Amino acid sequence: MVNTPLNHVLHIPTILEQILAHFTTDWSDEPFLCVTPQVAAERTNRARAQRRILTGLVCVCKSFMRPALDLLWQNLDEGLVRLLRVLPSFKKIGSHYIAEDISPEQWSRFQEYAKRVRRLKYPVSAKSSIHRMTWAMLERQTGGQPLLPRLHTLVVAGVDVDEPAALMLLLSPSVRSLRTTFSSLTTMAHLRRSKPWSEATGVLIQLIVAAAPALSSVWIENGLPKDLPSRYLTPFARLGQLQTLDLVYSGAVVDYKTLQHISHMTALRVLCLQISLDGIAPSDPLQLGGAFNGLEEVQFNGSADDIHRVFETTLFPNVTGLTLCILTVPTAEALKDLLVAVCGRISRSMSETYLTIGAPMNSPPVSLADILQSYLAFREMRILQIEFNDYAPSMDDHDSLVFASAWPNLESFHFDCPTSQARRRIEHPSYPTIAGVTEFARRCPRLAILTLPHLDVRTLPSPRSVPQIGQESLRHLQIEQYHGGETANLLDLATILDTLFPRLGRQRSVTIRESVTGGLFRTEKDRLPFYMTNLLLAAISARRDLADGTEPVDDGSVTLAEHENEGEGSAQVR
Repeated sequence: MVNTPLNHVLHIPTILEQILAHFTTDWSDEPFLCVTPQVAAERTNRARAQRRILTGLVCVCKSFMRPALDLLWQNLDEGLVRLLRVLPSFKKIGSHYIAEDISPEQWSRFQEYAKRVRRLKYPVSAKSSIHRMTWAMLERQTGGQPLLPRLHTLVVAGVDVDEPAALMLLLSPSVRSLRTTFSSLTTMAHLRRSKPWSEATGVLIQLIVAAAPALSSVWIENGLPKDLPSRYLTPFARLGQLQTLDLVYSGAVVDYKTLQHISHMTALRVLCLQISLDGIAPSDPLQLGGAFNGLEEVQFNGSADDIHRVFETTLFPNVTGLTLCILTVPTAEALKDLLVAVCGRISRSMSETYLTIGAPMNSPPVSLADILQSYLAFREMRILQIEFNDYAPSMDDHDSLVFASAWPNLESFHFDCPTSQARRRIEHPSYPTIAGVTEFARRCPRLAILTLPHLDVRTLPSPRSVPQIGQESLRHLQIEQYHGGETANLLDLATILDTLFPRLGRQRSVTIRESVTGGLFRTEKDRLPFYMTNLLLAAISARRDLADGTEPVDDGSVTLAEHENEGEGSAQVR
């Protein structure tokens, strides 16, 4: 080989590893609940293509082989089948994979690959395809040693408490991040033994903590029994390096005793829990440790009274991300009092907040700006998402001006409430108009996402009178209902929106199959004006790109179909 400068550089391991790292397979830590089958399939196909590239790089030369192999096996996002195929005796019989006797040479070769695995995603489909006898065989081969000795991140879906062998074999002292769901009770047989199942789940949690004592992140997203005894959650407090504990959607409800234990975990920076303080009298003061002072992100789901008591008891001076899911609150005044109390105990640097009110409130509609008055002091706010499931606050142009003025760094504003309820409870409701949207365009130059339940388009200004603001950041505008949209000039509306947000209308394509047959004709009557306006915006944007000589690009704008998909349900809370 000719000794050129390039050859010399490629023989420096650090530089070679940095070059090859650009070909590593993608890895996503998104929660299971947020990933659709379509997105999962796209990621799988992309990962397989990336692995084909890395396989080719392994064969380039000896200096490439080791670092390329490390990257090729670093991320396993489809379970263990690909790794177990290294064993000649591992084969598929019917719908299951099973491994027969393994020779020492075969096991040694398997370990050469197994030690390279750093991240493993183990979906339910992969778990069910490996026969339980295979796990017994692997357990015998490991002799008590970790199956994947350098595993750092483990994602396991559908853990079955009755068959914990797979999970326990994958856990090791090297694991730092664990994200999992538990299989829920589904059969009558399970229901009849609900109590033992709860106890067994608790014991498994204890075993997980013992097997991975260096965990820094734990997410349990589903499947824990609601009657899980609190003593089985307290072992998490023994994880001295734990920085993230997210049990909010696990199904478990954290009581006062468990909350006390957690409040002494000084390494915690992210905490997400559903809480209930029913076991302590309202007149008794809470006694919590000082670890909450170090938290940076917090989510509490619970009643307004319970959340109020927690924030009364301790300060959260470093919190910059706050999520509250209020399950019960009697009135709008009680909600305002709660938010005043909460905002008085957290950092003025808070930049991200999510607020969901799940219960009806026995109050006439009040303005959203009035409810969020205490939030206006957070000048660094970037993301605000507020949803009411059974209550409809009012919002008009004045509210829009208040929010846009208070939060100039806003990147995402999402407000959702029952639209039919708003009309029913207010005789002459007022909604934001183009004037309110203009305030967001003028005062929030970074705003990329704007979601509103209503926009009044009954009286539109002349497109020529609209200021040429040209806010370039907005990519996503979601309006549940255009009031007056049936008779409004939607071409004028599209022209106005394009003037305010010139990058809003960019779409990859408009087709009969996706945009008309699969979109326009399937859209509910109240949504038709919004959908038609999007089609017009797409045409205006495409025409401008053509006139400017700009090639159409995928700049992150969502398609028309994606607009509709997002409109079908509320946004996911953290």
